[in-house]
Amino acid sequence: MRKPNNAVGPQVRNKKKTARGKLIPAMAITSLAAGIQAATQYFAYSFNYQELLGPNFNHIYAPWSYFKWYSAWHDRLPDAFFAAGSVGATVAAGGLVLTALTSMMKANSSKANEYLHGSARWADEQDIKAAGLLGNDEGVYVGAWE
Repeated sequence: MRKPNNAVGPQVRNKKKTARGKLIPAMAITSLAAGIQAATQYFAYSFNYQELLGPNFNHIYAPWSYFKWYSAWHDRLPDAFFAAGSVGATVAAGGLVLTALTSMMKANSSKANEYLHGSARWADEQDIKAAGLLGNDEGVYVGAWE
C-alpha cells in the first residue's frame, strides 16, 4: 500500500529550492587564510625582509612560507615563531568571530513568510490524491468531494 502524503499548507506547494548560502564558509576560509598570511608577514617583518627568507613581491610572501620557515628554523627561533603565530591566530580569531556574528545576524534577521496571509485555499483533486484520501475503501470517512 502506498504511504499517504500528509503534508499540508506551504509544504504541498512547489517552493523553489535555493542553494544554501556560501557567504559563511567563504568568510571562514578567508579568515583562516588571512591569519596564515598575517603570521607570514609578521615573521618577515620581524626579520626585516631578509633575502634568506626567499622570493617575495614588494615584501609580500606566499602564505605557506611561514610553514617552510617553521620547518627550517623553529628549533633556533622559537620565540619569533611563537610571536608570528600569535599574530596570525589573533587575526584568524577576529575573522572567525566576525563570521560567527554574521551567521547569527543572518539567522535572526526577519524573513517574510509568503504563506502567512492568503495561504488558505480549497484542495483540488491533485491535493486530495497526494494526501492519500482517494482510492481507499477502508478507514475513517474524512469528507466529501465531487
